[in-house]
Amino acid sequence: MRRILSILIITGILTGYFCLTSFACEMRLTPDRFTAKVGEKITFTLERIQSHKNCVLPLEATKIEVKGGKVVDPGKWIKKDNADILRFTVQFTTPGEAVVTVIRDCPKEGIMRVEARGTVLK
Repeated sequence: MRRILSILIITGILTGYFCLTSFACEMRLTPDRFTAKVGEKITFTLERIQSHKNCVLPLEATKIEVKGGKVVDPGKWIKKDNADILRFTVQFTTPGEAVVTVIRDCPKEGIMRVEARGTVLK
């Protein structure tokens, strides 16, 4: 009896874990690697694929952080097939390493983050 109860508990925990982890939205940032010159602008494409039915976090709550530059055009979300797409433009201002980070703080899944890394040349 104990063995059956133990197996049921372990099965329940594993099932719950895999069900919860499969609900996270998937995000892709393109390009994920880049090289730019100081003052150059690069347009990035963020693709968010919703994998659960009712996403409670609005698209506008997506944060874009830039190290080594600034967002000069935040873009607008568009719906394409089963994905939400945002094209935004970043201008790089500081030579050295640059990082573009997109963050969504989902109440269901926690913080989701994607990054693009690059080098800014003089």
